[in-house]
Order: sequence, then structure tokens, then C-alpha cells
Amino acid sequence: CLLHMDVTIMDFDSILSLLRKNDMYSALLHVFAHGLNDFITPLEILMEAIFDAADTFDLNTPRRLDGVHQNKFEQYGYKAILYLQHCFKGQTFPQGRDLKPEERVETLRPQILTFLQQEQYSPSISVTKSDVVMRKSHSTGLRACAYPYMHVLMLVDSKALLTTLTLALDAPGAKFVESESKAEPVAAWDVEVGDKNGETVLQQMRRNGMSSNTPGEEEIDILCPDRQHLVNILSSVVYVFESEGANAKMGNALQSQVAKDAFLDFMAKYLLRGVVRAPKSLTLSIISQMSSRSISPKDCPARLFAQDEVIQLLKALPRDSYDRHEVLATIKQSRMLRAALLLHKEGVTVCLDGRENVCALLERFVSAIDCYLVDEDLKFRKEVFDYAKKECVVASVATSMMCVGDNKEATNAHELLRKTLHTKLSD
Repeated sequence: CLLHMDVTIMDFDSILSLLRKNDMYSALLHVFAHGLNDFITPLEILMEAIFDAADTFDLNTPRRLDGVHQNKFEQYGYKAILYLQHCFKGQTFPQGRDLKPEERVETLRPQILTFLQQEQYSPSISVTKSDVVMRKSHSTGLRACAYPYMHVLMLVDSKALLTTLTLALDAPGAKFVESESKAEPVAAWDVEVGDKNGETVLQQMRRNGMSSNTPGEEEIDILCPDRQHLVNILSSVVYVFESEGANAKMGNALQSQVAKDAFLDFMAKYLLRGVVRAPKSLTLSIISQMSSRSISPKDCPARLFAQDEVIQLLKALPRDSYDRHEVLATIKQSRMLRAALLLHKEGVTVCLDGRENVCALLERFVSAIDCYLVDEDLKFRKEVFDYAKKECVVASVATSMMCVGDNKEATNAHELLRKTLHTKLSD
């Protein structure tokens, strides 16, 4: 009934107290948004109900295949995610009408992202007035985790949350704070054991920080938080299982393959666009996941699509953002020959630049030719002649000091490739 009434003429104190008492969160979200133009406070109140439900129910309970909610944790959690989707789409909740004025969406998006990225549980004054929070003498359970709001929503449904976040990141005209430093990628990926200094992702993030350019006053309300910082947070939430205050039950619930797969897909999308960075170990995990989808018949569209995705990602990534040898081993295992060809070609270029020895040059050159020759497409196989000719021409001007065994001597790269090609043709 309340969803169809003019909330601007209501007694807000009375109606909001009634809605809180009876857990009528859809109506609460509606009244706050339409009556007070406040989208954050009702979300925060709903999050309190999710935290309480998480403390009560077993988070490892398998979800029903038909999607029916089994407890309040699922019920309230999915309601929060659905609310976020409406907000990021510029729609009212739960009606789904266009949010007015349109400019409100531009300020709402950064407000919500900033709220979700809070590192510590620190409820606002308006929320602490409620009986729910007053019963909490200190932060416990999921409230004690780092980035508690993002953490608990990832527990609800990691894939749904990441899909929701893409609505904000991909919104037309959305502007983001950019990191001043481009050298620091996502903190160390092997977060379960920390890095060589024993630091976890969270500790590195706190030590290094993520400084941002300071926007002008006229832009500050419409700038969303730094996307690099967002993926740092998501990485820590998915892969750190024993942060301060988190128990084994919560860690095990997050350590699911579904959550990891969803995050790797999420990262792949934004690495391809060049808006975030990742360490080599994370990049390898992403490519491994993408390559695993190619395990299907040779002519299967899914296999070809998976290979195209990997090739596009490799072309988009800077050469120093992944270990070519490790990635090549992963790709070979999945029989993605054209992706392997790309890396072999890159290896030839590296050798001709003098960064690897002669043996590596010949190995990469022969491997590239092999990739052409075993391809199923006859037209593509014929491209091997143009490739071999091109590399020999390039090599003709690349005569330089190249390492042969343990000695260094002047080596004619063109002559080496020519002899190798002649041997290959004889075979």
C-alpha cells in the first residue's frame, strides 16, 4: 500500500519507526528515497538486518536450485543487491521507474560505491539510533571483517554482486577518480600465505594506500571511487579468509570456486579495457580460467570464442604484465594454437631485440611455424609463408651480439633463421 502512496505528505518519524519494527524493508527503501531523497540510510539499515541474519544462519547452507530463499540472510541479501541494481540503472525501487531528476543518478552512483567500500564497520548516527545496532556493544561476526559491506554481499551471491557493480562501472558518462601511481597493481595475489615479507593483501593496501588525484569542487559529487581500489578490495574479500575477526565458517563460505571464477571473469573484462592492473600471478589465473573453456570439440563455437577472448586479452596487456613462459604453458595445455602462435611471435621479437639467446630464437621461430601448419584453416596455414618472409627480413637487420651457449659472438640472425627454415622444409 505504501508503495502507491504520496510519501511526501506522511509523518516520516512515525512511518519509518513502524517500517523498521516490522522489517518492511522494501517500503523503507521507497519512503527514504522518495520522501527524503536519501538512498544510503535505508541501505545501511537493510545491511544491519543482513549482518544480524548472517550471525544467525549457517552461511554454508546450499542454495535451492529454484532460487527460493531459505532464510532471512538470503531474503534480505538479494533485496539489497536488487536495490543496488535499480540505483545503478537510475530506477526507483521497487517500481523500476526512471529516477528523477536524471542528474541524481550521477551523484547517487559514487555515494553508493563509497558506502560499499568502507574498510571498517562504522554505522551512521541515524542508524545507531535503532534498537538493532544499540544491542551491539562492539563489532562481531561479519561486522568485524575488513570491508564488511562488500564482504557480506559477496557471501550472498558473488556473481550477482559483481554483475551489479558492472552496471556502475559501465554506466555511460560515469567518471572515476584515477590513481596517481600507475606502478602499483592489485596487491600480492598469493594472499593466503602473504608475500615474502609475510604481508597479506590488506596489510599491503593499508601500508601503500591508494592516493588519488584531487578533483575540482564542481566534479567531486559525480566522481566515482578509483576502479583500481575497487578491484583491490574485491581481491581481498574473495581471497583473504582469516582477516581480523573473521571465523573459519565465514572464510570457508567465501572460498568457493564460484566466487573465484566470478571475480576472475570480472577482472578479465576490465583488464581488457585497460582500466585496472593486476600482478602476473593474477593474470595467469585469469588466462587459465579463460583457457579452461576451450576444452571442447575443435570446431565448437565456444572453443573458438574462448580462444578469441584470450588473444584479445594478450594483445591488450602490456608485455611486462604476465610471464610469457607460464602463460604459454597454460595455453598449450588447452590446445589454443593461435593464442600460442601470438606468444611464439612475441618470443621471436624478444630474441631479435637481443633479450634472449639464439637457441630461444630458433625454438620460438620453429614453434610459430608449427602453429601455422597444424591449423585447421587452409587459408590461415598459407599465411606461414608471409610470416617466415617477414621474420627473415627483420632478422637481416638484427645482426648483433647474441648469446650462443656460454660465449658471445657476432651472429647473423637472418642466416640462422634461413637455415632453420630450410631444415624445417626438408623435414
